[in-house]
Amino acid sequence: MRTRTLLSITLLGLLLWASCIQADDDNTDESSEKQTETSQETKEETSAEVEEEETEEAPEKEKTTEIEEEKDVMVLHINNFARALSENKFILVEFYAPWCGHCKQLEPVYAEAAGKLKEEESEMRLAKVDAIEEKELAEEFDIGGFPTLKLFINGDRKQPVDFTGKRSAEGIIQWMKRRTGPGAPVLNSAESAAQFIGAHNICVVGFFDDLEGEAAKVFREVALDMTDTEFGLTATPEVFQKYEVKANSVVLFKK
Repeated sequence: MRTRTLLSITLLGLLLWASCIQADDDNTDESSEKQTETSQETKEETSAEVEEEETEEAPEKEKTTEIEEEKDVMVLHINNFARALSENKFILVEFYAPWCGHCKQLEPVYAEAAGKLKEEESEMRLAKVDAIEEKELAEEFDIGGFPTLKLFINGDRKQPVDFTGKRSAEGIIQWMKRRTGPGAPVLNSAESAAQFIGAHNICVVGFFDDLEGEAAKVFREVALDMTDTEFGLTATPEVFQKYEVKANSVVLFKK
């Protein structure tokens, strides 16, 4: 009986001792976990601070009247727009939106045309305006869709010409040359008319009794937009007689 009692006391002591050891271990683990959690939180906070610093936007570059270029295309905004118009006799401006798919498709074509004109040392230049950022310019020129291209001539910002040509590098250049060139030549003799007609596979000649009349003006306007065909016009009776055409007629000549 005594032995059994001593064994019970011994086992009870061992259990108590084990319980104390377990408690100490649990406290140690909890302390360790708390330290680990605190350390992890500190690392996360530090990392978040670093990321926040990295994602902070760089201070916006001040816009001046200086004109920068991207791939030979002038970058315009409210501060340098007037200068660009005053320094360039003929300037085609693309009003675009950064998110616009059609604008992105036009970008390499537009840059190619700009580069070719620059190589030719032409008076014609190409430029672009971010119409989303430059709302004042977009409103001034009534930009409702993207991309919108407008030709400014001799610094006139009141009556820009809407681009109506093909949206290819060659199409842009042809349209600009037609718009800024002499347009439809006047054929003042039967000889000049014959040379003009003979020089082209397809051409259109307008026969008018008055080159300043409304019909002749409309003819010239159409000629400016149709860059794939050559146009000429005449008010010379000799040319009328040679081709047996009456006044205010338009004739297509084809080889």
